[in-house]
Order: sequence, then structure tokens, then C-alpha cells
Amino acid sequence: MKRALTLILLLSSGCSYSLHQYQASDYGSENARKNLARARAVEATGEKHVILGLSGDTDYVEATYRDLQAKCRHGEIVGINSRYSTSLSFLSYTEKLHMQGLCLE
Repeated sequence: MKRALTLILLLSSGCSYSLHQYQASDYGSENARKNLARARAVEATGEKHVILGLSGDTDYVEATYRDLQAKCRHGEIVGINSRYSTSLSFLSYTEKLHMQGLCLE
């Protein structure tokens, strides 16, 4: 009985990860594509922890995008890639958004 309980606890306490969406944008105009060699990489990450599936807002998405924009104040961000994923835990999960792009200044 003790072994069965230990086995059940071990099997039910694991975490799981899921990739929901991956979006890739283009690299802008031809002029922007010519300047890619001078571009620098910028990235931002945001997340939100949700308990029992009760998610009230998605402000972390806007905050992540603003953070990405702030890292390229005097230029243009091209080639933006965004990845939305979830890390599942017991009765809760964490939504994660990772954005990266190239800053042309």
C-alpha cells in the first residue's frame, strides 16, 4: 500500500510544458533588410501565474511588448518572433510570452 501511494504521488507531481503559438514577422522594407548586418538583437519576456484557471487579465502581454519597444527607443524593430507557452503545475499554470527581434538604429 505504501509503495502504491508513493508511486501515485510521484506520477501526479510532475510538470508539463506546452507551446501554444509561435509567430514570426517579416523584416520590413528592402531598405531595412539591407541594414540587418548592423542590427542588434533585443528580447523581452513576460509571464503570469494562474491558480485554478482563474485568469483575470492579460496585461503581461502589453507589458512585454512595451518592454521590447523600450529596448529600441531610437530605431525600428523588425523580424519580431513571439512564443506563447504554458508551464503546467498542480492546480496552477504559468503563461509565458517571449518576444525577440532586431533593432535597426
